[in-house]
Parts: sequence; C-alpha cells; structure tokens
Amino acid sequence: MDKILSVFGSIPNLKSHYDDDSIDRLFHKYTTTMLAAFAIVVSTSQFVGDPIHCWVPAHFSDGWLEYTNSYCWVKNTYYIDFDKRLPAEKTNEISYYQWIPIIFLLSALIFYLPVIVWRMMNSKSGIDIQSLVQENDNELQAEQLKRYLDAQEELLIRKKAISCNRVFSFCCLCKEKSKSYLTVLYIIVKILYFIDGLGQMFLMNLFLGYKYNLYGFEIIRQLWNGNEPNSPRFPKVTLCDLKIRRLGNVHPYTVQCVLSINLFNEKMFIFLWFWIVFLLILQAISTAKWLIKSLTNSYDYINKHIKLEDEDKIKKFQRYLGRDGVFIFRIIALNTNPLTEHQLFRTIWLSWQKKISQEKPNQRFLY
Repeated sequence: MDKILSVFGSIPNLKSHYDDDSIDRLFHKYTTTMLAAFAIVVSTSQFVGDPIHCWVPAHFSDGWLEYTNSYCWVKNTYYIDFDKRLPAEKTNEISYYQWIPIIFLLSALIFYLPVIVWRMMNSKSGIDIQSLVQENDNELQAEQLKRYLDAQEELLIRKKAISCNRVFSFCCLCKEKSKSYLTVLYIIVKILYFIDGLGQMFLMNLFLGYKYNLYGFEIIRQLWNGNEPNSPRFPKVTLCDLKIRRLGNVHPYTVQCVLSINLFNEKMFIFLWFWIVFLLILQAISTAKWLIKSLTNSYDYINKHIKLEDEDKIKKFQRYLGRDGVFIFRIIALNTNPLTEHQLFRTIWLSWQKKISQEKPNQRFLY
C-alpha cells in the first residue's frame, strides 16, 4: 500500500495546484486519487488474491480446475438464490466484475473533467491565478494583479468608446459592463462538478446493471433492521455453466464459484456511494455560497479591508475591481491566509489611489 501512495504522491499535478476551493479539490484531486488506488487494489493479486474460485467435480484434474476458473472469470457467472432449484433462468448474470478496474479509472477521469475545463478557460482571462496564489513576494503579486485590473479597465473603456460611436453617448455612459468572466466561469464549473457527481450515480447503473443510485438507501435499511449489508449486486457465490469436450462427447457442467473479489468490490462501492452523496451535498452548499457572494454587493467586503468612510470612493474602487477582482481576492484568501489577502488588498488600493490622483480630471468619470 505504501508503494501505491508513493506513486500518486510523485505526480506533480496531485501535489499542489491552488486556483479553486477545497470542495473542488475533493472532486478532482482526492476522489480521483482514491479511485485510481481502488483500481490498483482490485487488479493486484497481492491484495485481493485469486478473484474467483470454482468448486468442480472430484474427477477434474488440476489443469481442468485452472481452466474452469479462467473460463468462468472470462465468461460471465450468474446469481441464483439457494432456495431455487436448478436449472433456473439466468436472470441475474454478473458481467461487470472483470471491468471493475476500468470502471474506477473511467470514473476518476470523469471526476477530473471539470477542473480541465476550469484551467483551460480561466487561462484565457489574462491572469494566471495559480501563480498569483503561490507567489510569495507581495510586490510581485500586487504588480501581476494590477496589470490584469488595468488591462481589464482599458478593455472596458475601449468597448465603451466603440459603443459610443454607434449609439447616443449618454446611453453609452449609463450602461456599465461588469468584469465577470472568471466569476461566471467558476460558477458554471462548480455546477459542472455537481452534475458530474450526480451523473456518476446513474453511470454506475449502466456498468453494474442495477439501481446504484438507490444502493446506499438499501444499505441503510439493512443496517436499520439489524442485518449485515448483503446485496445481489455483489454476490459472493455464483454459478457458471461450461461445456467440456471429452472423447468426442460434449459434457455440460454447472459449477459453483466464489467471487472473492466481490468482498472488496462491495465495500468499495458502498463507500463510493456515500462519498459521492457527501460530495454532492458539499458542492451544493459551496455553489450556493459562491452564487450569493457573486450576486450580492461587494461593498462591505471591500470596506472591511479599506475601512474608509468615503462611500463614493469605495464604489469607484469597487467598479475598478469588478466582480473578477473581488473573486480573485476571495480565491487568494481561501488558498493562503487572511493576512496575505489584506496586504495585497491594501497594496492594490494604494496603487489605485495613486493612479487616479495622477489622471486628468476629465478622465476620472470612467471610474
């Protein structure tokens, strides 16, 4: 197990990449690592042992026994209650267990997709949030953020100027365009995380052939009734039909097999169900919080750092930052500490004051 953990710890992308909040990292970092570890565990005989053991007739040689185990592993087995007589209809064919490692790896990839979207799209905003968060020098950090905010302001002014050539100038001045690309993108990505987790429940139905989205409720009901969790989704004892050609004749056999791997599969999928539900609840709360922060006025948040009584000046600075500027400060606070955020905020505030004091009076209306 130490070897498995060391393998994942050596991957750079899993070590540190802080451009989102901790709930997002539970999805794309810790859950993907956990699922990849599950895939390795169930595919390694060192941990699971032989995945299937079949009980064969006494006259079977060791070669026939090995053949039967291999055949029944490749060929799907089926589950029938012990109180039913044989032969019986194969209504509960177990066909997924060979694909469990691939299922876990595919699930890990799907959990990682939203962060790929986030990092691909936020790189187009003009600022590298990751390097900004990890920068230890406050002056370099402030310079990088200041360049971004100034560029956004200049771009906004150009758009207004272009618009003024086409419509009446007073309409142009009254209509403000919010700087909210990063904010809107992040909210969309968080919704993608939620859809991702919800979709995983129903994708498992396709793989397992059962209602996996209700699996946890079934386990809770069994525990409530004082029974040990046991489900036909992961049977330990199954049946396998095979035919053996001997001396020109074909002999049919039905053998009973123990799927020892299902001891691990059942526990892993139980844990995965409750883990996904836990993630969905956290992500729903997190998305609602970010949505409320984005839609509400950021005046109080800004004034908490500035503590200025000039309301008009704070509102001008608020327009300079835009929603994206405030969003970046919130991300920095989540991934560093409040002191770093406050120092950076004060540096940007003082830089903005110096900038507007040097501008001509007829230019200040833009703020």
